[in-house]
Amino acid sequence: MKILHISFSDNRGGASIAGYNIFKSQKMYGFNVKFLCLEKFNKDDDVIEFNQNQLSKKISIYKQSLDRRIIKIFINDRNNSYSTGLFGSGLLKYINKFDCDIVNIHWINNSMLSISEIGKIKKKIVWTLHDMWPFCGTEHFSYQNHYQNRYSKLSFFDLNKFIWNKKFNNFNNKINFISPSNWMHNCAKSSEIFKKTKGTKIPYTIDFDNWKFNKQDIAKNKIGLNYDKSEKVVIFGSERGSKIDRKNFKTVIQSLENISKKIKIRLLVFGESEKNYEKKNLSVNYLGKILDKKYLNYIYSAGDVLAMPSKLETFGLIAIESILSGTPCVAFANTGLEEIIEHKINGYLSNYLDQSDYEKGLMFFLNKNKKTDLNDHRNKIIDKFDNKKICFEYINFYKSILS
Repeated sequence: MKILHISFSDNRGGASIAGYNIFKSQKMYGFNVKFLCLEKFNKDDDVIEFNQNQLSKKISIYKQSLDRRIIKIFINDRNNSYSTGLFGSGLLKYINKFDCDIVNIHWINNSMLSISEIGKIKKKIVWTLHDMWPFCGTEHFSYQNHYQNRYSKLSFFDLNKFIWNKKFNNFNNKINFISPSNWMHNCAKSSEIFKKTKGTKIPYTIDFDNWKFNKQDIAKNKIGLNYDKSEKVVIFGSERGSKIDRKNFKTVIQSLENISKKIKIRLLVFGESEKNYEKKNLSVNYLGKILDKKYLNYIYSAGDVLAMPSKLETFGLIAIESILSGTPCVAFANTGLEEIIEHKINGYLSNYLDQSDYEKGLMFFLNKNKKTDLNDHRNKIIDKFDNKKICFEYINFYKSILS
């Protein structure tokens, strides 16, 4: 069996990193596997960067720009992520000629593969659902259930309805899917596009070697956090997280402003760059994008708690990375984070969108004299998300499709 993974990048963005880790685990256990992308960062001979000449690259950039312009014209929302899927980069012929049995799609937006191109792939397709875009309109995550009723309640001229119909006509009964969490699996199975197709739930693989326990004082020193030792450190991380509504950064700030009336707090935000600011008992430091995983490991270990109050979340790799680094996570129930967090053990699952209970969850860890010790729970995470087990679950699913 020959497998081709496809993602826009091999190391930028959570979906691409997750896809690369899945590919890497299959390669590690001896399977014939390749990874096709438009942006290559890993020095891996089995990662193929699709070669585009200068003219093709300029055309691709123009298509990406045109996609964003269409979204700006038709979608009146700047707080979430959208893609039309109308444009591709010319990969279809390459994919159809490639010697493989399975094409495992990951994140293919940014005009990498168009909806119509995906529908014309001649291989068996498996799509790992890193977000809701494959079965929604233009939305990468949706608060509405339009994907369950064919967007029938929307106007004929609605862009989301137009894009969804294009997907339905191209994807219907052609695509098998894998969901990394029960939450995502339930969403996909309730959708009109995927409800009759073959799907299963398999969690992400984890690069355990990157995430180790570090003593908190040593970790603080490594990242230059030489502040008042009496303050508690909260971590929040996501690319553009404070700008994306579903990441719910407002809940973090509102909760910490209330908690800082009782406890001195320092919030470390990685993934974006903004101006640092100081309020009475609440300091916020923006650390920018962190590409060095060893340094990110120290950031996690420096915290007393990771705040991850996402309204919608596929899985939550950041939560696992934090727990493996020794720092518990506070999140909302009814999201993909339920796969990871054991309530009041390695984190806290608050009632969904309940601000008061979320504060209670943060206080559960911040009120302690000593940081919660997660040493005994690291092995539980490693056992639960064992790479070999997950790798062979993927392989068995591929086999079931080929048979």
